[in-house]
Amino acid sequence: MKLVKNQEGFTLIEILLSIAILSIIFISLMNIFPQMIQFNSINETKTQAINTSRQILNDWQNKSEIIDYLSAPSTSELPSELIEQDSHYSAEINIDKYIAIITIAKESDLATSIANAHQIHVQILDNKGTLFGESFGYIVVEE
Repeated sequence: MKLVKNQEGFTLIEILLSIAILSIIFISLMNIFPQMIQFNSINETKTQAINTSRQILNDWQNKSEIIDYLSAPSTSELPSELIEQDSHYSAEINIDKYIAIITIAKESDLATSIANAHQIHVQILDNKGTLFGESFGYIVVEE
């Protein structure tokens, strides 16, 4: 019988070892996918909340009844949406699955002979009270 000394190929142990290593790598990678899906969902919710806060901010910056009231608060009637606090006015609006809290400063941050600028802060919370997005801006009231 003739012995062949130069056999090419893999042994059974080498094949099983490579399958085991590849399985460990594959299982590790599979654990990452559910986390990525969860992070994407959270980021999508935050993006929607930020866009909603910007839309509300834009709407409130252009509300004529708010601008009229801020231009002459002593002679105008407080708009029905607003609640008067010590240093600010506030409002709470339910939008789909969010709660929008709007805060408008009573005192102007910028007072000139031409205009006053009242800071407005819009926060978007979920039903549990978790902050998902917020926007800041100014309501410009011309004198």
